[in-house]
Amino acid sequence: METAIMKSYPANFGQLAYNPDNKKRFLDESAKLLRAVAKAFPGMTGKVSKNPAGIAVGGDVYLDLEQADRTHGVLVTITHSAFGGRQPDGVLCYAQHRLPDQRGQLTRCPVNAPNRYSDLSLSAISSLVSKMLTEAIQ
Repeated sequence: METAIMKSYPANFGQLAYNPDNKKRFLDESAKLLRAVAKAFPGMTGKVSKNPAGIAVGGDVYLDLEQADRTHGVLVTITHSAFGGRQPDGVLCYAQHRLPDQRGQLTRCPVNAPNRYSDLSLSAISSLVSKMLTEAIQ
């Protein structure tokens, strides 16, 4: 169920590069959205992190979700691209499967599983993650 905060995820943050106020708002709102996605998966470990990067770019926000048995995870990224995105400001969201590496860390991205793009809403991202968690990936 979407909250009022998640329904108000901005459709256009404006220019993010060279604009610290817009960039901060983008990073904060994206982190709120991904924290809400993490809460939709109570049986999983979810960690949200922000990468503000440099002044000339918009930065990134990540949600790293891991199953309790550490056999599968999903990394959700909200980022900014000057070359596209579904919003006028170039903000986009995509998810990637994560599998255990040789040390058992969920860092391996299977080459047979492409990035999955999502609309920027709690329901769309949560639905995508749910679907990805049921897929057999090796």
